Amino acid sequence: MVIISLFRIPIYDPQCGFKLFRREVIPEVFGAIGMDGFAFDTDLIVNASSLDLRIKEIPVNWTHGTFSTLNILHEIRSMGLDILLIWFDYHISWKENRKVYPQKKGGIYGRILFSLLSLSSHVKERHLKYTKNKNVGLALLTNKPM
Repeated sequence: MVIISLFRIPIYDPQCGFKLFRREVIPEVFGAIGMDGFAFDTDLIVNASSLDLRIKEIPVNWTHGTFSTLNILHEIRSMGLDILLIWFDYHISWKENRKVYPQKKGGIYGRILFSLLSLSSHVKERHLKYTKNKNVGLALLTNKPM
């Protein structure tokens, strides 16, 4: 629900399921990804939306195995910060009149949230790391170190 509220993209669960892309859009979609953890999928979906690519969510049957190492209670702060960081980055792009996902609007709540996040040195440090990491998606695809 947070993803829908922040990004206004009609995807309910960007972390789960399969992602399929046409070969010709892969470098452009993956070239702007700055996340390499939990929020990688969210970054991918938001970037694809900003490129005006069609996105369709199709349910898949999933069986959760005992091999999963994700502990939501330990990871929730980091996950939330990463998702806010993606939103923060796109808000900066929107303020600079750069292309963002089509649903991005500069509402009053968004401006307040951006102002509050801008006050945090922790957010600023994470954002700097995020922008330096912008080609992590291509590095993961090609197995080349960044």
